[in-house]
Amino acid sequence: MKKALKISFISSILFYVAVNSLIFLKIGYDRNELNKYDLNNNGFFEEQESTSEQIIAFKKFSNDTGSSLAPLTLIPVSIIFGTILFIFYIFYQKVKKRNLTLKKSICIH
Repeated sequence: MKKALKISFISSILFYVAVNSLIFLKIGYDRNELNKYDLNNNGFFEEQESTSEQIIAFKKFSNDTGSSLAPLTLIPVSIIFGTILFIFYIFYQKVKKRNLTLKKSICIH
């Protein structure tokens, strides 16, 4: 039981870190895509830098609320992931134990 809890806890943390890392990489990619349109590198988009592609990239970057909320929203998702993994591990251990007892009973008879 302790091993199952340990495995599910570590897996939940790894899942949380991995998914957040992917999201932050996507945010960085979107930021780099947007910064390509900042021709004078002043951090602002002036009228001559504004194109339809820049507007699309800006909307994509600024309207991505899910990415900014990911550290909070992934906490329950990670807990659910760990719980499911815990249940599967316990089930696997019971099936494994049952198969061993069946093999022993077959060998005895």
